[in-house]
Amino acid sequence: MIRLLDRQVGRAVLAGVAGALAVLLALDAVFALVDALEDVGRGAFTATDAVLVVLLHLPARARELLPAAVLVGALLGLGRMAAQGELVAWRAAGASPARIARAALQAGVLWALFAVWLGEAVVLPAETAARRVEAKTLGVAAQPGAADLWLRDGARVLHVGRVLPGPRLVDVEWFTVTEDGVLNAAAAAEALLPAGGGWRARGWRETVFTEEQTRAAQGAQRPLALQLPPATVAALSVAAEHLPFLELRRQTAHLERNGLDAGPYRLALWSKAVAPAACLVLLLLALPRVFAPPRALGAGQLLLAGILWGLGFYLLLQLALRLTVVFDWPPALTSALPLAIFAALGVAGLRRVR
Repeated sequence: MIRLLDRQVGRAVLAGVAGALAVLLALDAVFALVDALEDVGRGAFTATDAVLVVLLHLPARARELLPAAVLVGALLGLGRMAAQGELVAWRAAGASPARIARAALQAGVLWALFAVWLGEAVVLPAETAARRVEAKTLGVAAQPGAADLWLRDGARVLHVGRVLPGPRLVDVEWFTVTEDGVLNAAAAAEALLPAGGGWRARGWRETVFTEEQTRAAQGAQRPLALQLPPATVAALSVAAEHLPFLELRRQTAHLERNGLDAGPYRLALWSKAVAPAACLVLLLLALPRVFAPPRALGAGQLLLAGILWGLGFYLLLQLALRLTVVFDWPPALTSALPLAIFAALGVAGLRRVR
């Protein structure tokens, strides 16, 4: 009987969340396609490219929308069971609200694992492919993180105008300074290209400053010894929220080690860390509502309750994560606090169920 309960509740949660996610993605894709179609005719960008770019962005949007879909889908899926009297029948058969909640949370774990899989294995390749399509057809680096990039490499400080797939660094300037902040050299290149694990400067010019004189040189190509591997720069050129968790940790450590602003990467790191738990907490929030009397379980009321609970949770979580970055508070504590508050609300709601 217990296995049957797990199957029925799990199927309701899985189907409800899948339906809610499909609706949210469809609406998001329609608006994204309208925006993308505005670029048709620029360069070689066609309507087919617009559809392809929107499809490639869907994994990232699915990962972002999944917590909301879990909340709304669980409310609708379990609300349908309650409205049809199935939850009442299970409780009459001896299943407690806590046991029904356990069955729902087991299905929620699958959605949490799905969110992890999307973020770690699917989002970055899909976003990279979308950038390649946009760069090839529009002739620009299309991601916000792919332009106006500042890097530090030992004694060098680099400013990159644009990062194109490859990665190819375009309109690059670099400055060599001493530990005391004295400028030793200033250089620029039309592009830096990967070459055997290192870099090659194309269309370069350099001015070296010494106490006796100033020397200038230029040329078509030359090797450039940088400690930054191309893979690191390619990751830095991608929006932080699209990077896998371990890559985010590496990039955050790299930026902090070189005295650069790691705030966006820390924010993305902890957002990604709490995302699976957020799915389960929002599912827990949905459960007390579905045990209300059947006549009180209108679909509109459930949907409104889901929107309000989800909005409150999202705002509190984002506030906590941003305060963590701004005030350098312990991230584990501040990111766990909203989860603990809303999980406690969900548990308290279940305890009041009779």
